[in-house]
Amino acid sequence: MHKNKQCSPTLCKTIIDIVFILLIAFVVRTFVFGIYHVPTGSAEPNLLVGDRIWGNKMVYMMQKPQRGDQAMFSDPEFVYSTNSLQKMWQKYVGISLFGVLPAGPNNWVKRVIAVPGDTIEGRVEEGRAVLYLNGEHLEESYVNPYPLLRVRKNTGFVSPHSFFARIVPSILHSKTKEVMYTVDLSIPLADQPYYAITPDEVVTDKWVGTPIMEPADKAWYLFDRTHPEKHYTVDEFGPFTVPEGKLWVQGDSRHNSHDSRFVGFVDQELLLGRASVILFSLDSEEPFWFLALLQNPITFFTNIIRWNRVLKPLWGIPDLRLESKGV
Repeated sequence: MHKNKQCSPTLCKTIIDIVFILLIAFVVRTFVFGIYHVPTGSAEPNLLVGDRIWGNKMVYMMQKPQRGDQAMFSDPEFVYSTNSLQKMWQKYVGISLFGVLPAGPNNWVKRVIAVPGDTIEGRVEEGRAVLYLNGEHLEESYVNPYPLLRVRKNTGFVSPHSFFARIVPSILHSKTKEVMYTVDLSIPLADQPYYAITPDEVVTDKWVGTPIMEPADKAWYLFDRTHPEKHYTVDEFGPFTVPEGKLWVQGDSRHNSHDSRFVGFVDQELLLGRASVILFSLDSEEPFWFLALLQNPITFFTNIIRWNRVLKPLWGIPDLRLESKGV
């Protein structure tokens, strides 16, 4: 006769404890708070690429989103896998793994400009973009006043053309990307307050050799490459009335934000929480802190960590609230 194989009391207790801890972690991460990486400069200079934000998930269970909130939500244009297992992985883990389990949606952080029932309108006045909320001109002191400079940044370690690229997550693949960073032109490049930028990283116009920059104080015009004579501005729209269950959101860095001007109203069901505190911040395009450490083992603690942003609160700051007469 064969005896039934059972785990030892110690092993069974360990397994139960691990399962319980994972369950608690899942509940806390899903319903209480989350830690989010800011991947783009759409909210500069209030939020920078590399900020790690404590997101309050419970706040929207107790109250509706408010104008001025730095709301976090899932990419409204993302299409989930039709495979149920892959969809769960995308929703709760989100990292591409060995090409079998696909990546999930990016997290967006945008400012709530208008809530259900509000009327929002974008106009261009004297060459500048302005917003009207419920018929009143909106004085937006939080909007990025600085120009944007195009720079090249490198990430990853493994060549995408190597054998190892097939067996490691895609976040480790080396690549060069061009991004737009906020710069203060009154300060030398080496002493910029937001990002460390070296001269060799600056992208220049191939015809005239000058740095490629985007002004912050003018309306944002887009051009049709096939018909250069045709152009339009994304800053003219509406007036629209925000439907129930929707939000109108825009990034603080208006020339570097893919927001409601492009995707329309955002469904409140996509909300992940409200940005509350910057836990820590890295001057790096790497999505995980340990990758930035591996790339910069010597200067990580002196140059990569932005110590002035550690535990920086995102509430009670005057320029982070909407200011409008009668709103």
